[in-house]
Amino acid sequence: MACSQATWPERTPHRIEAAVDKALFWPTKIRYIADGDTAVLLFQGLRRGFACSRVLELNTEPLFVPDTALRLRDSVELPADAACPLDAKGLDTILKMTTAFLPGTLLHLQTPDGSSTDSARMVAATLRTVIGVRVIAPESSALSGRFIVRDSTAAHPLRTVESDSLPPCETLYGAAYTRNADTLQVVFRILVLDSARHANLPPCLGIHSDTAEIAPDRFGLPR
Repeated sequence: MACSQATWPERTPHRIEAAVDKALFWPTKIRYIADGDTAVLLFQGLRRGFACSRVLELNTEPLFVPDTALRLRDSVELPADAACPLDAKGLDTILKMTTAFLPGTLLHLQTPDGSSTDSARMVAATLRTVIGVRVIAPESSALSGRFIVRDSTAAHPLRTVESDSLPPCETLYGAAYTRNADTLQVVFRILVLDSARHANLPPCLGIHSDTAEIAPDRFGLPR
């Protein structure tokens, strides 16, 4: 006998542990994190199953092995409505956390299966934020004091902020942009490392150049 049921049966919502494809510090390619600053952790591809699944937990668990690994803990509740659309791509989401690890500690981000996908070193440092740099025309550049902001071109495909003469212990610390018509507004952050505590780190070895990739400001760069 053929099945004549035209609707999905109701089912009880239940909790599962999901997984992510990659865990990253945001903005991308951050090398240092200031002690006490707000760190933004980006989790890519959270496989929640259905578009209307509810994220119940998103946190990190510190593991000391021998530096500190921050392993993601996450779980989702699958919906009772089986007609809810499938989530084929997974969800990109963030977790903001105040860092409280000893300066010098190397932090590794791990997915729930234990795969390390990014790292950054904790440092004692002061923080400055530069706001309001604008590139008026696409594929152009603009100066802001000792820094140059470059828009992307065919020959230079990444948006970057650069300096060729940073003083010892100063380093770029993430950059993000928003676009309004033909105006590109860039915000970037600068760390000045404690020279007494971090004399052996590369930024403190003398006058140096530095470059930071400018990411789309999807999540709100900490100010």
